[in-house]
Amino acid sequence: MVAYGIGLGLMVLWVMAVYPSVESELSDYVDAMPDAMKSLFGMEELTDLAGFVHAEIFSLMGPLVFLGLAIAAGSATIAGEERERVLPVVLATGVGRGAVVRSKLAALAVEMVLLGAITLASLLVGSVVAGGGLSVAGTVAATVQLGALGLLFGVLALAAGAATGRRSFAAGIAAAAALVTYVIDALSGLVDWLEPLRTLSPFHWYAPGNPLVDGVSVGGLALLLGCSALLAVVAVVTFDRRDVGV
Repeated sequence: MVAYGIGLGLMVLWVMAVYPSVESELSDYVDAMPDAMKSLFGMEELTDLAGFVHAEIFSLMGPLVFLGLAIAAGSATIAGEERERVLPVVLATGVGRGAVVRSKLAALAVEMVLLGAITLASLLVGSVVAGGGLSVAGTVAATVQLGALGLLFGVLALAAGAATGRRSFAAGIAAAAALVTYVIDALSGLVDWLEPLRTLSPFHWYAPGNPLVDGVSVGGLALLLGCSALLAVVAVVTFDRRDVGV
């Protein structure tokens, strides 16, 4: 988590430091960009710092880092420990299966909170470096929703691992779900038949607009956290019923 946090923090600071030197050229750059590229990478509005940071950090790089950490941690925490013969030893001590899963879910949530705190601090420092332009409320809102997005796919990986005991399968399912739903959200404005599916994408719930400007999407955040809670219940129930050789 520390490595992910340092990497994303440095990326945020670099993006913010670069902004003053490219600000005057952004409009021409966006006008020359194909519509498909604008939609795919969220670069429709690069006219100010909030739009620039949203496109550079919150449209792709931020989700990649948060989902990468969450999926890796979620797939390793039950299925990974079972494969390494650690989990059966823990269960043999009399710890309840439900308690084990709940503690793993809590640890995953804490990781997302800590990574979010590093990201938030980097954004606030970077805003000063760039000469201002990001509100504290908008920055907090964007970071909270990014953390909720990461949590959802992390819990999905954990639930898949708890149900099957296969780490690679759990990671693959979560990564595939993330890729498919990202593409649906990114290309729905260009491909007509994808438009009705956009509302089913967690990436649309995460950022229906620019949370740096619009603030928290209450409905989107509720959907992200609600689906995470549902998957958490699935993880507890399936792991409790599965034979892990103890």
